[in-house]
Amino acid sequence: MRFSLIVFVFAIFLLFGFTSNATAGECKYIGDSPPIENSNDCDIIILYTDPGGAELASCRYKIVTSGTNPGDPSTWNTDWTSGICAGSFATMTKTIQIPESFSAGLYDVHWYAQDNSNNTAQGLFDTFKVVTAPTVTTQAATDIIGTQATLNGDLTSLGGAANATVWFEWGTTVSYGNSTTPVTKTSTGTFNASITNLVGGTTYHFRAVAQNFGTAYGADQQFTTLDINAPRFQSFIINGVSCSDSSCPATVTASTSVDITWSAVDPEGSPMTYEIWRTQDPNDWGLEPHISNAASPFSEIPPAGTYWYGVHATDSAGNCITEDTDGTNQGHCGGVGSDSYDDPPLGPRTSRGPIKVIFGDQEFPTISSFVVSPRPPSWVNKNSPNVSVSWTVSDNASLKEVTILRCDKSIVSQCAPSDWQNIRTIAAPPGSTNWSGALSPQDTPPEGKSWYGMHVWDNAGHKTVEPPPGPLDVQIDKTPPNTPTLGTPFDQSTVNTENPTFTWNAASDPGGSGVASYYIQVDNNQNFNNPEVNQTGVTSTQYISSPNLTHAGYYWHVSAERDNAGNESSDYSGSWFFYIELNEPPNASFNCTPANCTVYANDIETLTFNNNSSDPDGNITDSEWDILNYGTAPDATCSGVCNHTLQQIAPNSYTMHLLVRDNAGASDTDTKGFTVRRDIVAGFMCSLDNVNFVACASLSGKVSQGEILYLKDSSSLSEYTIVSQNANSVTSRTWKINGNTFSSGNNANPSTTIPTEGTVTLELEAQDNQSRSDTQTHVLNPQVPFPEFQECSPFGCDL
Repeated sequence: MRFSLIVFVFAIFLLFGFTSNATAGECKYIGDSPPIENSNDCDIIILYTDPGGAELASCRYKIVTSGTNPGDPSTWNTDWTSGICAGSFATMTKTIQIPESFSAGLYDVHWYAQDNSNNTAQGLFDTFKVVTAPTVTTQAATDIIGTQATLNGDLTSLGGAANATVWFEWGTTVSYGNSTTPVTKTSTGTFNASITNLVGGTTYHFRAVAQNFGTAYGADQQFTTLDINAPRFQSFIINGVSCSDSSCPATVTASTSVDITWSAVDPEGSPMTYEIWRTQDPNDWGLEPHISNAASPFSEIPPAGTYWYGVHATDSAGNCITEDTDGTNQGHCGGVGSDSYDDPPLGPRTSRGPIKVIFGDQEFPTISSFVVSPRPPSWVNKNSPNVSVSWTVSDNASLKEVTILRCDKSIVSQCAPSDWQNIRTIAAPPGSTNWSGALSPQDTPPEGKSWYGMHVWDNAGHKTVEPPPGPLDVQIDKTPPNTPTLGTPFDQSTVNTENPTFTWNAASDPGGSGVASYYIQVDNNQNFNNPEVNQTGVTSTQYISSPNLTHAGYYWHVSAERDNAGNESSDYSGSWFFYIELNEPPNASFNCTPANCTVYANDIETLTFNNNSSDPDGNITDSEWDILNYGTAPDATCSGVCNHTLQQIAPNSYTMHLLVRDNAGASDTDTKGFTVRRDIVAGFMCSLDNVNFVACASLSGKVSQGEILYLKDSSSLSEYTIVSQNANSVTSRTWKINGNTFSSGNNANPSTTIPTEGTVTLELEAQDNQSRSDTQTHVLNPQVPFPEFQECSPFGCDL
């Protein structure tokens, strides 16, 4: 398109002989619409006239940015496209190329004319506006997922216009074929548009477009949508059993083969590969598939056992799915818990499989014996640090392996599953159904206590654990006991016995089994070259010297010989010195007063035991008197040497025991027999008729004064004279009433008249044939006799 700008110039001679005027032609001025577009040519046409009659000599023009000084007219342009500047009238045309000459903006057009008389004229013709096309760039797409993306562009210039319309063209080829909704921008900057309903795994082309008085295109960009749709299983069948909906996980029992078929589709039509996964522990599928690049149908004969089978389908985009049968819920891929598609926004997914297959042998192995040695009370020690484990197992089909486990806890209930270490797994002999084996090399547990368990597997995947009383424990102590510290005799001390008692503090045992025995040496040489005491196997913390030691100085030390685990120690305690100064024991001796050590029970005399003990080299510090087999405690104790007087005791024969000790603790004893005899006891009874004898006191108030009273001492009565020990008869009886003898000799049945007044005291003094005598006294109160009456006749009484 071409635009024309026409100028009429009239030259009039004035003061300078030439003047001019300019008027507008048909070209577009400021305010006209539309402005001159960039990418179009524009003709500037200026008409010059010289009303003064002279000839035109020079026609010039100058186009400058609006508002700037055009400079010296002599330097203005004369490169007219057409027209001849001559005569009194000239039409001059200048065609300008907008893209090459002008960018968007306002421009002033200046004119200049000169005639042959050197008259000049100039002026501002007018101002025009140039508008160029906008500029735009295509930016990379963002937020790309399976079905949508965001297209991005940048409007870098409005081309001088007030606004521009922008949009995107997009499609699967550079022909695009699709456009986003246009929007108007009044300033430069980025813009974007979202497109949806895309196909996953597909490459798309797009470019940005801007338009006002021209149209601009950004460069072509492309992006590829993600293929996030995993394949879908349509079926998953093992031996005719289908895993679908509520029937999963299904269980299949098979004995000949495991036959698997499946079918799957991919929403994007991507090619798929398949993997078969198999495990005997549904919580641990491992990291590798059982069969890679599997194809349906698939068949195998596994070893007897219980298995879980699953199938994974993976499309070319890497989307993986397990045996999901309903086409919507998607399962784990790569093993339980390992599929990243469990996370939003693509998950969570729900597994519909796997299918459990029970194949072949279903019987569990049998453990006939499980032996761990040494067992408590024996210990593992530093000389024998290993534990032996042996077993005998069997299976009806075939054995696979035995695993020995160990937990290093003091109590088996403290052993969590993670505490059980797999010491060793030993493969069974191929095809074996009975197997006796042992752990080799033996196990070396740490110090303390350990528990051993055993698992036996058959080739069908059945596991049997150790039978009761397992797991079995062992005690481990590999550390010798520590050195004991000495007790008595103290260092530099003196003892006064040839058999001193040595004591020491119990040694500790770091390994925990405890000290079993000690080793003590006593020698008068500090090097213990030829010890007088060289005793091993002492099980307590004291030892009484044997043999007897002599009056001399000695060194002694002790070691904890070994602990209960058998760990031996050769480390002795420090050596202490002591001196033996032997003591002569005291001599115990006593006699009796009376000398025959015999008294009667009723004797007013006492039996005294006279302590005659002595000590040749010291002092007697205490004496102890004890009647043997009489009571539970000594009868008397005292400091130093003391006598002892016998207290009242029943008649019998006894043994008195005297113990004396000296200041060195030595002692001696002496014993003597002594006798306490039964003494004579006098007795008699009373009667009023010499027939019926009663206790004399019972006749008080019954017997009358002046009445005859009969007395009798006879063994036929309940009270009579009992002779003393070793006597056999009464030899003398003296009877008294109120102190007056009324019978003497040996009369056993005298009589006496009751005095006429007062209390009556009756007395018998009896003596036996051992010259032992006793007196018995009875007191009674007689009554005054009643008066006597005589019966008389009416005629009188006989006087």
